[in-house]
Amino acid sequence: MDPLYDQRGRVYAWLETATGRFIGLGGQQLAFLAGDNVYNWSGAHLGWWEHGHMRDRRGAVVVFLANATNLIVGKPGLSGRPGIPGISGVPGRPGLSGVPGRPGNAGGWTKQMPF
Repeated sequence: MDPLYDQRGRVYAWLETATGRFIGLGGQQLAFLAGDNVYNWSGAHLGWWEHGHMRDRRGAVVVFLANATNLIVGKPGLSGRPGIPGISGVPGRPGLSGVPGRPGNAGGWTKQMPF
């Protein structure tokens, strides 16, 4: 698993790269990748994944990997790397909502974390 950092440079969640699952620091399943789209476990579209970072439905950066590129926003200094959480259950994938039109990349950080 790889740490996902927030706009302050702190580990916010983990990306289980083999399955495309976003895992919370407490081990909870937050979201998953389906292609370059990010969905929650109810099947709602949350945003897009590309170049090692997630953008929300407005095009703002949500979280990023340490090696992310094309962020447009400045990367904060990265702090810490907490231990990898235990995984709680493995839910099945829900039916997916439609994919909305993708906005251009906004030059800022998300105003509200989607998970």
